[in-house]
Amino acid sequence: MWYGEFGLQGRKFERHIIDQVVDGLRSRGGATPGGDTPGSGDSLLLLGEAGIGKSALLRYAADRAGDARVLATGGVPAEAALPFAGLHALLGPVLHLLPELPARQAAALSAAFALVPATGVDPFALAAGTFQLLAAAARERPLLVLVDDLQSLDETSREALLFAARRTPAEGIATLLSATADGPGCGAENGLRAHRVPRLDPVSARELLLRASPSPVDGAVADRLVDAAGGLPLALVDLPAALTPAQLAGAAPVRDPLPAGPEARRVFGPRLAALDPAVRAALLVAAAAGDAGFTATIDAVAALGIDIAALAAAEAAGLVRMEEDGVAFRNPLLRSVAYHEAAPANRRAAHRALAAVTAQVPRAWHLAAAALRPDEETADELERTAAREAAHLPVPEAAQLVERAAELTGPEERRAARLVSAAESWQLAGAGERVRDLVDRAGRLTGDLAVRGRAQDLMAREELRRGRAGHAHRQLAREAARVRGTAPAVAAALLLDAATAARLAGDTAAALVAVRQARLVSGAANGALVVEHAAVLACAGRLTEARALLDERRADLEKEVLAGGGHRTLWTGLPSLLARLGELDAALLLVDDLVSRCRLLDVTGLLPGLLVTRAELHLRAGDWDTAAADAGEATAAAGRLGQDGDAAAAQVCLGRIAAARGARAQCAAHLAQAREVRTRGQLGALAVPVEAAAGLLELGEGDHEAAYARLEQIVRQVEAGLAPDPGAVCWLPDFVEAAVRVSRPDEARRVVAAVSPHAAGSPPFAAAVARSRALLAAGTDAAEQWFHAALRVDGAGAEPFERARDALCYGEWLRRHDRAGEAAPRLAAARATFETLGAAPWAGRAGRALSAVDKIPSGTEDAAPGPRTPLPRLTEQERRVTLLVGRGATNREAARELFLSTKTIEFHLRSVYRKLGVRSRAELANLVGRSAGDIPGTAAGETLGR
Repeated sequence: MWYGEFGLQGRKFERHIIDQVVDGLRSRGGATPGGDTPGSGDSLLLLGEAGIGKSALLRYAADRAGDARVLATGGVPAEAALPFAGLHALLGPVLHLLPELPARQAAALSAAFALVPATGVDPFALAAGTFQLLAAAARERPLLVLVDDLQSLDETSREALLFAARRTPAEGIATLLSATADGPGCGAENGLRAHRVPRLDPVSARELLLRASPSPVDGAVADRLVDAAGGLPLALVDLPAALTPAQLAGAAPVRDPLPAGPEARRVFGPRLAALDPAVRAALLVAAAAGDAGFTATIDAVAALGIDIAALAAAEAAGLVRMEEDGVAFRNPLLRSVAYHEAAPANRRAAHRALAAVTAQVPRAWHLAAAALRPDEETADELERTAAREAAHLPVPEAAQLVERAAELTGPEERRAARLVSAAESWQLAGAGERVRDLVDRAGRLTGDLAVRGRAQDLMAREELRRGRAGHAHRQLAREAARVRGTAPAVAAALLLDAATAARLAGDTAAALVAVRQARLVSGAANGALVVEHAAVLACAGRLTEARALLDERRADLEKEVLAGGGHRTLWTGLPSLLARLGELDAALLLVDDLVSRCRLLDVTGLLPGLLVTRAELHLRAGDWDTAAADAGEATAAAGRLGQDGDAAAAQVCLGRIAAARGARAQCAAHLAQAREVRTRGQLGALAVPVEAAAGLLELGEGDHEAAYARLEQIVRQVEAGLAPDPGAVCWLPDFVEAAVRVSRPDEARRVVAAVSPHAAGSPPFAAAVARSRALLAAGTDAAEQWFHAALRVDGAGAEPFERARDALCYGEWLRRHDRAGEAAPRLAAARATFETLGAAPWAGRAGRALSAVDKIPSGTEDAAPGPRTPLPRLTEQERRVTLLVGRGATNREAARELFLSTKTIEFHLRSVYRKLGVRSRAELANLVGRSAGDIPGTAAGETLGR
């Protein structure tokens, strides 16, 4: 296989300049001696390291040649000492034209090719004859000359071809040559136009790797191969060819150094074989050293009795660079060949020497690589190292350490336990195929109930990752019952996961049973159990109980998470629990930290779920574009890992954004994908957010019957036992508004009474309940009290969209009660927030209400814009905030003046700073002072009364 077979990814510019060279031949047509004028010709030298794809580019040129004649040759190291070999390969097809050359030139070529007896060859006559023979061939038809690996040609051929290449453009001949930049005759002194071919960018590199691979490649494996290849096309084609399908799929380990494929051996094998044995031995140590560091590499080389000068010789030959952090190979394939072409005994000796001069993780790896058979002492050290370094060691590396420990373990029972431990780490890394393979191997080695129980827990969690919550719950519950008597700690872990599965299935009753059983079996409530118990209560609508349970252990839980402990349940569970309880700022700070740590430690399996949680937090906090970006990344990551549940949750988030913005087609597409996963996998927990988003879309567009029909489904399913999850999705006031609009207030009152007793557990939900009660009390004085309660709930202001909904409903109520002066600022504030969020249906509704009070025209434009100004156009609410803050008001004072929360003021100020290009309140005050009357739509001296 070669690079060009897969599309020449990332070579748009190179294809363009080659096209220019080759296309010049097409203007020529068929020239005849003394007849037509030749077309334009050109010469171009492509420079680049071995494996960069120069040969593929020359093949591309040959394919583009059309009717032109193509003459080609290439340097062969075995023929580099044989004079005229390169010329013979190039000119053989046109030797019949020798009679057209001047006699001396024809004689030189004939002598060079041993066509006539000769005692020597005149170099100039040979070069001139080469040029004239090419010119004669070009008179028959357009000619493209291709010379690959110029640096490896014999010297006489190289000099003759460079001589000709400098002159062929005048004859309408196109010449393309390739060479390494440091090769003889390949510098600027050769007089040719040159282009240095760069390595591929990461996107093109990944595309090439995936196309070239003989079997599907796991995402994490692809990441590693792309990183190792360093953008070198030959490496990207060769590396997957050297791996097994299981290794490519992530189901078998890929150890460092990566294996050398056939092309790497062909290109670099002879070069290494030609080196001095001491240099080869030093390169083997450097290849085995990895990131051991420069000092350790030098010490290991010396310990093996190799002269340090051997490394200096390798550097002088352009094979490596000696740097502070180690000996770096200039070409990643060279490292692979230097290691894997060495004898196994020599490799083990290199690793033993490196183990003696390294510590911790590097030492463990070198000991493992030096081991030839089961070695309990080395296996124990590998396992201890993985545990000791867990807080800062990438999870895949920890998994490989434990897996290698299992391979070096003799007793089958202990080997099986270590295989399961390795599988647990691989699951955190998102390597599902590897998990299944290790669990299968462990199952064949042991009948121990505890080990088999841990293995079944892993397999059930794989089911859960794929969105099959109902099946996972049943599997976990059965296994917990089986091992409860003999392995209570394993049973408790199984029951904890059973609770999670039941919660995601929407069955909080079963989840509570599992949590209580886990607590009973374990005898104590660890951090993970507390978080899961509180999460189940929150999903069931028992927010006050959930908060009380969390508050008992909160300090310890946050400390444990920040210390890097409790990966699975705490990392994913605590941020979403805080979000359900309305602590959006705390949840966002925590999830930001966890996402960063997942990226740093390659905890790939948890990343999609955390990204979904962060997307939901940004959605609620009013940063919808960031929410969409996180949800999009979560969808892609979950898709690569086969985590259908996380992908569906991300689609729900995107669907809710689309619903709020009135994008019906997008909303429907996102929700359809989520519904499919929900139905197939029994993910009942998706039912509420899916129907809530669908209902929001209809409500925003004013179709209250359709909105009621959607939202009533939530009510019916909750009555049938589905978790209402009111802290996660603000569906209650939407249902109440739809019910009131379609004259079904009694149904709404019943639902509010059922789900509101625990509202105090979450400030945003308390505000939602207050708005719901206000809508139900619309004909009484109590409505205003409830509206005030909704707007003033402490901690609820971090959700701009919902607070704008509060202001909109209150403004509409005030308008209906002939209090237009009070309604206008409420409606204006709501419209401004909706406009900032891009929630067009809601901005339109607020605008129509404003028009009805005859204070501010409807629509998103000002009725009477002020004087022309270079300042960006602000929304109405942004102008009000700008004037107040610019004239010295604090955020709290501005919030009180505009009937908003301080969080909403901060939200608008961020937008104002961005639009006006200011960075401080002082700059804003200066701008307001200079631009009084010039801020669009604002009159000089305007005041903002209530």
